[in-house]
Amino acid sequence: MDRMTHSLKITATGLVTLGTIQVQQFEWSGSGSSGDTLLIVDNNGKVVWAATAAGTPYDLYKSYGRPAGIQGLSVTTLSSGTLVIYYV
Repeated sequence: MDRMTHSLKITATGLVTLGTIQVQQFEWSGSGSSGDTLLIVDNNGKVVWAATAAGTPYDLYKSYGRPAGIQGLSVTTLSSGTLVIYYV
């Protein structure tokens, strides 16, 4: 990540922001078991990222080549583990 990056550590479902956030990367780590799920949506309910763990421990990443402006962000499902959102 080439710009000054900030991070948010998420361990439970809920609203992250109503405003626009410039996301560089999502990182989900520490899933408890195979089949655990993660679902992130924007203000309109559009899926930003949906993932399912294939084993334990299981780490997944979603990166953008350059920051993606996302209008609002909510974590609606986080079965286990920690989600880190890197943004500028």
